[in-house]
Amino acid sequence: MIIGNEGNEFVVSDSKGVYKTGEQIITSKVSTVVGSVAKTEIRSISFDDEEALAKLNEVIATLEELQQTYPGADIFLNGELTIDFPEDVKIPVEPNQMATAELVGSSLKLNYCGLSRAIALLKEQYVVGTLEVKLVKS
Repeated sequence: MIIGNEGNEFVVSDSKGVYKTGEQIITSKVSTVVGSVAKTEIRSISFDDEEALAKLNEVIATLEELQQTYPGADIFLNGELTIDFPEDVKIPVEPNQMATAELVGSSLKLNYCGLSRAIALLKEQYVVGTLEVKLVKS
């Protein structure tokens, strides 16, 4: 499923991961098959340090509700957050997949990061920043 584009490249997802054409998928030609209509919903979430934990729990509850409302939907998070405990963040390397999370100093960058992975990375963190939540239901 195509979940986004960056320049002339596509970001695609399957049940195993997220990939980008031109990086994890080398293409010479892209052809698509028209399937059912995909519904995309985009929301923005802001975090302001002191309220981050409560806000995150509220957001998790909202996202879980969205997952129940749209069973089978894929939820991706994009954005950059400043976190208080970067040493506690362990980002597993997924071979042959697009890096959906990157830690640079105390800055955590999410790029089409799946919901469950983002929740695991943000647990017990105080955060400042904004995330875009992209829900895709096909």
